[in-house]
Amino acid sequence: MDYTIREATIDDVIRLTEMAGEFYEYAIKDKGLKFVPSHFVRYSILLMEIETAVVLVAECDGKLVGSIGGIITPWFMDFSQKILTEQWWWVDPEHRSGSPASELLDAFEKWGVDHDIHTVMMISIGSPGEDKVKSNYNKRGFQYVESHFVKEI
Repeated sequence: MDYTIREATIDDVIRLTEMAGEFYEYAIKDKGLKFVPSHFVRYSILLMEIETAVVLVAECDGKLVGSIGGIITPWFMDFSQKILTEQWWWVDPEHRSGSPASELLDAFEKWGVDHDIHTVMMISIGSPGEDKVKSNYNKRGFQYVESHFVKEI
């Protein structure tokens, strides 16, 4: 299958929100965090509108099958260092054996380089297939830095 990777537009927001809901059900729901679709809509549009963020989509046969979103922030220990931090990365399960996940990450990294960013930070959330995700990051040259833990209080 051939995939087109491009920047998201406002016309993609409905499908992006559907994918966010699928991601939530797959990996987040049991971790105490909530999903409010209208909030995701607002956040994804914000990322599309500001110069320091990006939302990329993978399209196959006219349908969005994946997305990655990220934002540039200063490193809190040295403000001269800027980091492109992933906010989400999702590929529909039926397309995971293809190339859209790698193509999305390649395009995400390229967007960062094009914006004079030298560090990208990806997230791994303890979902099914976690070992595969970590292995993929290692193969791509990522280093393990830290884990996040969530607790409802």
